[in-house]
Amino acid sequence: MDFKSLRRNGYVEMISVTIYDCIILADCTEWRSSEDSYIPGIATDATGANAANWNPFFDLNEAKQECILLNSGCGGVTDSGSGSYSLRLGTSFTPSPSGEISYLKPTDPCEGKY
Repeated sequence: MDFKSLRRNGYVEMISVTIYDCIILADCTEWRSSEDSYIPGIATDATGANAANWNPFFDLNEAKQECILLNSGCGGVTDSGSGSYSLRLGTSFTPSPSGEISYLKPTDPCEGKY
């Protein structure tokens, strides 16, 4: 059993990841991106709690990794344009007048390919 960390409110929580949670690279799809768009809604954790109070991510790959760990509680990542990434709940792009860039999590994300 492998353990992955999940940041929340400044604390690191350890969650277990079994071999069944891993995606074989041959059977995966890549993230889609869209300029001038955002993904609506704020990601939630396994309890359904809003992830709004989570610290923003400053690394896109780290944000994508955390989004994958949230399973269905996260549909993608939005870059506000300032280099900070937020985890989002929605599963589609919405036009943004403020120049945001968003990344939709695929149904079968590639392990190690963010």
